[in-house]
Amino acid sequence: MRKRHEEAPERGTVARSTLDAAKYLVRLGDADRLRKWLAVHSAEARIAIRKHLEATRCPRSARS
Repeated sequence: MRKRHEEAPERGTVARSTLDAAKYLVRLGDADRLRKWLAVHSAEARIAIRKHLEATRCPRSARS
């Protein structure tokens, strides 16, 4: 049996994979890499990503 593909996100929303990538980059703690990654996304997407990160309180990774 084949898995049903998820439908494309509605206009004005950000794909789950994009939000997961943002959380990963925040946990890395590499601000420059996050900044470059965000630069290729639309202003609308950046706002949605920021709101999601703030809502989930995405923690940075513990670095020694």
